[in-house]
Amino acid sequence: MELREELCTTNEAKQLQLLESQLSTLETDAKAMSANIDSLEAEIEKERTMSEQVSFNANELKQLLESQLNSIKYVCEYL
Repeated sequence: MELREELCTTNEAKQLQLLESQLSTLETDAKAMSANIDSLEAEIEKERTMSEQVSFNANELKQLLESQLNSIKYVCEYL
């Protein structure tokens, strides 16, 4: 009976050690994923800022073109 208890205790200790190892691996993976998420969020914010700037520039160019077209129409009316 004593041998059986010792085997059970050893088995439980090995299982606990395996679970601790798996937990440690999961914690490491979670930290890596968190860092990747932070990096992606920063990249998304940078892309969002660039997109806003492109949209602003496009609107400015549109207004400039409309102004120039109006000027051309005005000049053509008096030719």
